[in-house]
Amino acid sequence: MKLASKIIAALAIGAASISAAQEPTTAQTPNLSGYDHDTRATIEIACSTERLNGPAAHRACLKRQIASLQSSPGVPNLNGYDHDTRATIEIACSTERLNGPAAHRACLKRQIASLQSSPGVPNLNGYDHDTRATIEIACSTERLNGPAAHRACLKRQIASLQSSPGVPNLNGYDHDTRATIEIACSTERLNGPAAHRACLKRQIASLQSSPGVPNLNGYDHDTRATIEIACSTERLKGPAAHRACLRKQVESLGAVPRS
Repeated sequence: MKLASKIIAALAIGAASISAAQEPTTAQTPNLSGYDHDTRATIEIACSTERLNGPAAHRACLKRQIASLQSSPGVPNLNGYDHDTRATIEIACSTERLNGPAAHRACLKRQIASLQSSPGVPNLNGYDHDTRATIEIACSTERLNGPAAHRACLKRQIASLQSSPGVPNLNGYDHDTRATIEIACSTERLNGPAAHRACLKRQIASLQSSPGVPNLNGYDHDTRATIEIACSTERLKGPAAHRACLRKQVESLGAVPRS
């Protein structure tokens, strides 16, 4: 029994020695404790995919991130900017976080530099709610490029309105015609109010040479429904295109319906 105890004790000592010998491998992981929480988190995000290649690749990535910070200045101070500007800068630089804190800081600096030559935010208060909303929709994707790009877009939209007439009046049209015109021009809202107004004018002009809506009352319910289904995609092009489709469908039936 004493011999067995001695053997077990020897094996335990040997295992402890092996474990101790392996500890330096763990210690090879770069120490990030000297960095603030946000910097550590950004480093880990940048190196997250390297974890898929194993601990050695992950540690090498951490070391590269640390090395890139040696020549990188601190985090640019955004406190002098309003909340919306700071948020837009962060949005523009969000993808750079995936490349690590040095790349993220460099992006912040570029955004700040671009603002130095950029005028303030254009004033949209003189426009009605719908026009302001359409301008913002048209420039929403430019927010992804930062506040300077967003402001430049707002200025272009304002400039395009200078040579644009007012919103065409659709009050003289019935509800269905107005709705079809708006559907046809809905995608042009993405290009701003001037483009949207130009589309409305084109739709109105196309109606000038278009006859009225064909009368489908002489057809049974199922036939009328099938005609409308056949012409549903033409609604997307506006009321004139929709009416032309209805007329073609009526002509293809070979008889004029009785009203």
